[in-house]
Parts: sequence; structure tokens; C-alpha cells
Amino acid sequence: MNIPIRHQIIEDKGQPLYVLVPYAEYVASLNREPGENTAIPLAVSKAANMEDKSLVRAWREYKGLSQAEMAERMSISRPAYAQLEAKDANLRATTVHRLAVALDVQSVGTALRGRRIVQHEYPPMSRQRLALAG
Repeated sequence: MNIPIRHQIIEDKGQPLYVLVPYAEYVASLNREPGENTAIPLAVSKAANMEDKSLVRAWREYKGLSQAEMAERMSISRPAYAQLEAKDANLRATTVHRLAVALDVQSVGTALRGRRIVQHEYPPMSRQRLALAG
């Protein structure tokens, strides 16, 4: 039997703050399977927090790639890529997406904006389309 589900909206002073939805619906909205791991690997977290590296650099090193390899994957110069790894880099959402594709991280639970962890979900994009989108 299909029972309509009513979402609970939590408000403060008349302004909506949160919406409570069934877990299965939440997972479906993220385009992933229940139980799919989207956590940051411990090595990436340690590099970013304890070794004071940018998340971009931490992910690249975790994947075993050089700056030159990343630049080639993104169809940019190595110096341009190096700027993306700067701790103070202010990355746009499209750049974060291109980095995720280059790193082969399809379900981006951890985007790469500065030192914060930002939740993003992007549709898969081939490297060929990535180069054209650049």
C-alpha cells in the first residue's frame, strides 16, 4: 500500500529551517545507494588538518597523482593547476566539479572548497566533455 508521506517542516519564528523526510527519499535525492560510503578517507583528512595541506592537494596525493598529471587531466597548465591547490584558493563550483572528475571521485560528498567540507552531488561527466566544458 502506498501511503502519502507528509514531510515535517521545522520552523523558527515563522521561517522554515529544516524539512524532515524519510531516509530512503533522502538517499534517493543524493543519487546514491543506501550504505554507499561517501566519507573522506582518513589519509585525506589527516593531510588537510594535521599536515596543513589544502584539500585539493590532500586528495591529489591520496590518489597518487602529480600536479602535472592533474593539469593534463583538466586540460590546463601545471602552474594554473598549482594555483587551485593553494590553501587560500576560492574555488567555484564548476572548478570543484572539474577537480572531482579529474580525481575520479564521482559522488562528491566532499568537495574541495578551502578547508571546509561542502556537500555537492554532480552528474558523472566524461573527461572528454570536461575538456570541452573548460
